[in-house]
Amino acid sequence: MTQDAAMDPALSLSPAGQRAAIERSATLPGRLRALLRRTVDAAIAAGQLPAGCADGFEIGLERPRAAEHGDFATNCAFALAKGARKPPRAIADALVATLAGCDDEGLIQEAKVAGAGFLNLSLTASGWQGAVADVLRAGDSYGRCVVGAGQRVLLEFVSANPTGPMHVGHGRGGPLCFH
Repeated sequence: MTQDAAMDPALSLSPAGQRAAIERSATLPGRLRALLRRTVDAAIAAGQLPAGCADGFEIGLERPRAAEHGDFATNCAFALAKGARKPPRAIADALVATLAGCDDEGLIQEAKVAGAGFLNLSLTASGWQGAVADVLRAGDSYGRCVVGAGQRVLLEFVSANPTGPMHVGHGRGGPLCFH
């Protein structure tokens, strides 16, 4: 454990612990991830999903490109499909049916299943207003995160040869690596 990690316990979290800390954060995406986690747990408790299917499960959440797809979208039904041994669409239907009972903050106005099992979420006005309140409450510390702090990072700048043809090999040396 580094000296920084000894001073701040959040720095000593495992990657899974760091993901859990992000899910618990007071940001709107963090609150949505926590809601989706509660929804999955409730679906398991109700027998709609098998126990253990959410072990190691990560909640992906993104902003859709098209406004008609809601405010946020998640592919969590796809992430659960292998462990649940069910089609993603059936899992998404079960999550939509369970979601309203888990939304104690009143964040979700509408949840729709799209395609093969994506969940499109539309937020209530109070859900968006709560996000503004989070920013104001956090003040200057809004957006700060300790995940990865105290770890060494190797950052490599990648430049393609401007006189030769561009190919996939030009991108192989540019990923972010933690040591």
